[in-house]
Amino acid sequence: MRELTIALAAAFCLVLGFGASAAEPTATGLWQQVDDKTGEVGGWFLVFEKDGAYQGAIAKTFPKPGEDPNPLCKKCEGDQKNAPSLGLVLIKGMKRNGLKYDKGTILDPRDGKVYNAFLEVSPDGKTLRVHGYIGMEVLGRSQYWKRLPPEAISEVDPAIVMTYAPALLPQSPQKTGTTSPHQRSAAPPGKEKSVDVPADQKAIDAPAQKAAEAPERKAVDAPTQRVIDAHTQQRVEEGLPRKAPLPPERPKQ
Repeated sequence: MRELTIALAAAFCLVLGFGASAAEPTATGLWQQVDDKTGEVGGWFLVFEKDGAYQGAIAKTFPKPGEDPNPLCKKCEGDQKNAPSLGLVLIKGMKRNGLKYDKGTILDPRDGKVYNAFLEVSPDGKTLRVHGYIGMEVLGRSQYWKRLPPEAISEVDPAIVMTYAPALLPQSPQKTGTTSPHQRSAAPPGKEKSVDVPADQKAIDAPAQKAAEAPERKAVDAPTQRVIDAHTQQRVEEGLPRKAPLPPERPKQ
């Protein structure tokens, strides 16, 4: 019984360990680097995955007054020589191993030198350790970047985000192609939409439609109306049609 309890406890721990591993935070996203000595923001960096490796590019700079906001990397080599700083890929070839990303390199755009490097995400996903070195890791130097909230991506040039991490761009509402009943019934001015009316309904509406379309008859005063009624009655007694021309209006006294 004791052995069974121990085995179940061990299995439970393995399940918990697997769940924690699956929920580990990733290095992808937007990070802010702050100068260790001055406390000033040095820049924003976008970490992304490409072809199974993790890379990082300069997303935003914070130049001082009089400084070039987007200087060229004049000391870089190869296809990055004289490339603009904004969008410049500094971190390359990082392979993920849990919270650590290693076997990659990092470029210092100030002197164009490339160093071995690794990244390490804190368990809470809020801090990224960026460590560059030559030869042995213990001889290198680390910076600690802070993760920025998702809405900060709106402050980055959309061209940079679209190039490296389009999934981070804010998604606009998609049109479903459906319209409301009001939209379906609407018609351009002067082009009213025809509506099919049943035949029986047309028969019911016909007298009202004729009455609406008939010209308005001119109202007459009471004396004239009595003359009309007497004249009509006389024609009926004589066997003549009721309809006859109206007599001329009496001149006003």
